[in-house]
Amino acid sequence: MEKTMYFWTITQPKDSVYILPIIIVTVLFLLAAIMVGITFSIRNINISIKDKEIEIKSFLYGRKIPVEDIIVNHCCPV
Repeated sequence: MEKTMYFWTITQPKDSVYILPIIIVTVLFLLAAIMVGITFSIRNINISIKDKEIEIKSFLYGRKIPVEDIIVNHCCPV
């Protein structure tokens, strides 16, 4: 039986050639997911008044502000 020898040549793809597109697609997918998350959080903000507090709620942010802490402009009498 005759032995056959194979040689690696420049034309044969390496393993890293297949990994690079996967990394690029993964990074692009993650960036798109972050952009969708930011857009979702900006568009969905709830502001309500409860128990003498103003409550601001967002996807990543929330805050309660007491009504007493709000400075009202007193320059013009009604």
